[in-house]
Amino acid sequence: MPVKDATCLIYLFAGEITVNESVNLKRGESVLVENETIELSALQTSDALLFITDKNSTYSKGGMYSGNVT
Repeated sequence: MPVKDATCLIYLFAGEITVNESVNLKRGESVLVENETIELSALQTSDALLFITDKNSTYSKGGMYSGNVT
């Protein structure tokens, strides 16, 4: 799902992957990708987490979660 002006954070829990054919990640490493299409290739069985944020969306200065009290 393409998101214009997206910022993506990839964290690797286990294994080894290549990001955009140029960055190799090993267990415990992460990479931040902005304004690029992301292509992930697993070099071995891997567990990864991908966060995608839209820089143009609305946000709360009072905290990340609903119900925060300032």
